[in-house]
Amino acid sequence: MVVDVHTHLFGRDFEAAKKLLLGAMDRYGIDISCVSAIDGAFHYPSWEGLVEGNAEIAKFCKEQPDRIRGYVYVNPAHPKAMDMLKRGVEDQGMSGVKLWVATTCDAPEVEPLAEKMIEYGVPVLIHCFYKVVGQLHYESTGEHVANLARKFPKLKILMAHLGGNAYHGIPCIRDLPNVWVDYSLSSYWGDMLPYTYELLGAERILHGSDLPGIYTSNLGKILEVDMSEEERELIFWKNAEKLFDRNFKL
Repeated sequence: MVVDVHTHLFGRDFEAAKKLLLGAMDRYGIDISCVSAIDGAFHYPSWEGLVEGNAEIAKFCKEQPDRIRGYVYVNPAHPKAMDMLKRGVEDQGMSGVKLWVATTCDAPEVEPLAEKMIEYGVPVLIHCFYKVVGQLHYESTGEHVANLARKFPKLKILMAHLGGNAYHGIPCIRDLPNVWVDYSLSSYWGDMLPYTYELLGAERILHGSDLPGIYTSNLGKILEVDMSEEERELIFWKNAEKLFDRNFKL
């Protein structure tokens, strides 16, 4: 069993994007993908773009109930953010929430959303990157994730991309058991996954790729880590079942 907790529908041609993602799942043996929609605006989408993208993800889940789980994408800075969260979880049956890069994840605007996610029992996926150059104005780092996790210890948080730099992000959240990590987007050094495994163990690492981007090098890096097959099972699917326990039975 393989669950990919970080995949996307890119662009506005949703049918083509669905076909591309399903083809990649077939090619690489992925049983379940957790998907969010990214439109052409990417970091700063319109309200209409969010509504349309979330609707397409909900539709995709109904079309592929055995293979697709959805994230409702929420812009925390928008005055109707709570309405979008409620619609995504209550009406559209989303399995998790993803925050758009419109505020850092520890901003005051996120707090009421965090309280609601705890009430629902759904996890939040947070894009997280620590960059030398090109840091987006509201791009969260491991420090922001740690602030949110301490403020809301019952909130289930999935920090994406190993924080963008494991040597910065992982120490920030090491002692926070409500934070898990994925290793999506394999543009980091090969020794970052062994380092993450050393600090967190296998129980807090989830398999994520950023599909339909590069997959094989991402997969290869986790296969190269010196761990047991039982631990790889945790990473490939068992941790996902635990994190998404609200409506994510395999």
